[in-house]
Amino acid sequence: MRYLVVALAFAAAACGSSSGSAGAAKPDVAIAQDAGKDAASDATAPDGAAADAPANADGAAQDVPPADVPQCPVDAPTCATACGSDALVEAVCAGTTWSCPNGSIDAATCPPDTCWGKPPPDEVCDKGQWVCKAGWIQFSPNAPCVEASCDNLKAALAAGLDTLTTNHQLCAKDADCVVVASSTACQGTCGIALSKAQAQSFADGLSALDQKVCKDTDFATKCGYSTPKCVAPAPACVNAKCVYSKANP
Repeated sequence: MRYLVVALAFAAAACGSSSGSAGAAKPDVAIAQDAGKDAASDATAPDGAAADAPANADGAAQDVPPADVPQCPVDAPTCATACGSDALVEAVCAGTTWSCPNGSIDAATCPPDTCWGKPPPDEVCDKGQWVCKAGWIQFSPNAPCVEASCDNLKAALAAGLDTLTTNHQLCAKDADCVVVASSTACQGTCGIALSKAQAQSFADGLSALDQKVCKDTDFATKCGYSTPKCVAPAPACVNAKCVYSKANP
């Protein structure tokens, strides 16, 4: 019996030692887990830098764009080698300011009546525009200048009258037409059959033609002045255009 009690005492002591060892291991595991969390936190955000850095879709850190760099205005000055020259030079941007390179000037500093580019044939500069030189004339905006000779002036007058007449002849019936005076300082005429509704427009155009071709060029001195004999015309509408019918006896 005494041996049985001693055996049970040894068994109880062994169980107590085993149970204490198992219980002592738990705090070590918890400490290790906490240490792992701290290490992971330190690795992910050292000094908070990684947490603040922006990331791309794949998780890589983005480059922070640089601050805006000062720039020159969009509109650069027009630089030329001289006032009126057609030799242009590219402006230079320094910081926020445009400037013209050495040996060139800013066109904005030239006189306002400057004519730019190579002069067209037989033209001179007048108040900022190219015009025909003395004794020469230009019959339309894009036409070249020609000598204001009698033959050229007669051709210009005929062409001008033909254009004016064609643009003012529309009609629907005879009553739409009327005879309009068409004499100029170049020559007298018997009048032209035109649309009654367009008579004033024709008169305005004829006045401008008379001034340019006849008066400004002294047509009468170069070519003389004449007036044909006329009979009272009777205007009519033919094929939607005002024309003369047979003259009245």
